[in-house]
Amino acid sequence: PESGVPCPARADNAEVIASAYWAARKLHLPQGMLVAVPNYDPAGANVERAIQSALAEAEEMNIRGQEVTPFILKRVAEKTGGDSLRSNMALVRQNAEVGAKIASCIANSAAG
Repeated sequence: PESGVPCPARADNAEVIASAYWAARKLHLPQGMLVAVPNYDPAGANVERAIQSALAEAEEMNIRGQEVTPFILKRVAEKTGGDSLRSNMALVRQNAEVGAKIASCIANSAAG
């Protein structure tokens, strides 16, 4: 999947991410690291379309502030017939798996 969001770096496995983590620590860099995990669930594209549609609806209806998130969640669930929940659950599992692999690589490589 492609997000369309520019990214300054890409790492396709946990070992590379662990190596980058330890390199940053050795250099005493103060920033953190964001790891984005793609959603490979087949419903992902349908969910993304539903999100974009719901965002447009919210804009048209002048829904603002704290009312936006509940509106979007409700509309996406309605538009996808529950696929959004299944897709999000798959993404949670994928995030946990990737996070565990990264943590294991960091731990196993000690201080780089």
